[in-house]
Amino acid sequence: MTRPARLVATPAVLLVAALALDAAPTAASAQSPRTPAPQNPNVVVPMSTPSGARSPARTKLKRKGAVSRGAFRTVAAPAAASTPDAAKPTGEIDPGATPAGVPDADLLARALAMPENAEFRAWYEAEPEPALGQPSFTAVPFDRWADDDACITRREGSTKFTQPGCEPRDLQATLAVDRTAAAAIESHFGLPVDLLSKIACWKGDGSCEAVEAAVRAKLRDCGILCTEELVMPDHQWIMDRSAPEVAEVARAVVQAAVGDAPRDVTARGQVEALAGYVQAAVPYRTVKGPNDDLVQDGKQRCGLRTPGATLLFGGDCDSKSLLLASMIHSVDRAMPLALVHCMNGDTPHMILAVGCEAKPGEQCVAIDGAPYVLVETTSDWDLGFVGPSIDLEELEIVKLR
Repeated sequence: MTRPARLVATPAVLLVAALALDAAPTAASAQSPRTPAPQNPNVVVPMSTPSGARSPARTKLKRKGAVSRGAFRTVAAPAAASTPDAAKPTGEIDPGATPAGVPDADLLARALAMPENAEFRAWYEAEPEPALGQPSFTAVPFDRWADDDACITRREGSTKFTQPGCEPRDLQATLAVDRTAAAAIESHFGLPVDLLSKIACWKGDGSCEAVEAAVRAKLRDCGILCTEELVMPDHQWIMDRSAPEVAEVARAVVQAAVGDAPRDVTARGQVEALAGYVQAAVPYRTVKGPNDDLVQDGKQRCGLRTPGATLLFGGDCDSKSLLLASMIHSVDRAMPLALVHCMNGDTPHMILAVGCEAKPGEQCVAIDGAPYVLVETTSDWDLGFVGPSIDLEELEIVKLR
């Protein structure tokens, strides 16, 4: 019996190889019922859509940092002419069609044993958690910020009205982060695109499907989710590993903001203090690609910096939102949090939603029937206020635990 033809381009490769090239497409237009809005006109009720799914009613929304799996479907290479009895081509390969779960152990072992897959095997069999190593603390460069909350008398749209002669408070804190841990988390997170492009398997015997299932499972260990439609960061995975590393910074920021009365600070007060720091101290810096990462190892990280790296280098909307979520979670594990995908004009955007006390007139999003206050991290909007260019009509919510 002639063995199946070798195919050095697995479905796993086709899934990830073009990540740097294509953004998530806009959803097709259709009608979808909406949950009835609560009586408070400032509370937005998002369309009910499972996390990672794309509602057909969304005509504009794109997820920040996500790409469509459908963009990577291709046609399998035909069997080699020298092997007439080889398995026939499978036609269109759909990465989303392979059932999720544990890969077939025997077929996967066969693929891992191939000499061409030595690098893939080393990656697949590596430890599932970041190797934090010996702590090595370095100063956070963003240790000064201004707080003008006490000076604001009212807001009208995007305009602040301040009390004449009132000067913002200049705040400063001694902040340090474990750079070794930050680099370890950043290094573990992401897709090793170059490595995945070298995987080999036998077409026609099921080993390619076993490899794809193995890659999908390993990517979960690396903070990457593959749904039926999208490939995207696992924000929960990142926050769980980053919150302990930013906890000391978060406590120092709250201490600097509240002064000598840390025991009197409310849960909302902590959120305000941390939001003010992330807004005013941590700079907005676009993450364009692997050359902007803390660890320059060529991995695709969906334009996202992990929180420790954001503390050291700054970041854009999703990086800063996830940093703020991690800092809040590190000091108040009971505080409900969610990431909100929305549009800022024509640009995919992310803001944070926090289940703290909401004040009258603040913009909120309803999650499981409860109002979550919206927090913009890229400018100095107060809690519960976002810029006029933010479209709150189409939202997708990623709840954090």
